[in-house]
Amino acid sequence: MSNCFIGSIPKHQYVWVDSQFTHKKPLGFAPAVWFGLTSFPGRAWGFNVMFENGAVYRNIPPHAISFSENPEKNWKINQAQLWDCYGYNWSTLEYTYLRVFK
Repeated sequence: MSNCFIGSIPKHQYVWVDSQFTHKKPLGFAPAVWFGLTSFPGRAWGFNVMFENGAVYRNIPPHAISFSENPEKNWKINQAQLWDCYGYNWSTLEYTYLRVFK
């Protein structure tokens, strides 16, 4: 399926978001569900997340996401994504063979 500007990822992911990107008074890393992406030409991917209180944020930069509550070190945008988005149209693909079954 092709997306234009914004769309879903194949499977949601439980992540932690650095609250300095979402709150006026940062509180460290907050649990969230990553469910989608946005694409602007010439920029990094934007991650779309929902927090436990139901708040939805769009365009969280990749370096603001962690897969643990206490990441070992901070990383920069140039470490999180090595190239920019090429356009508004994009698609995601989940290979059946590589899918994790539980």
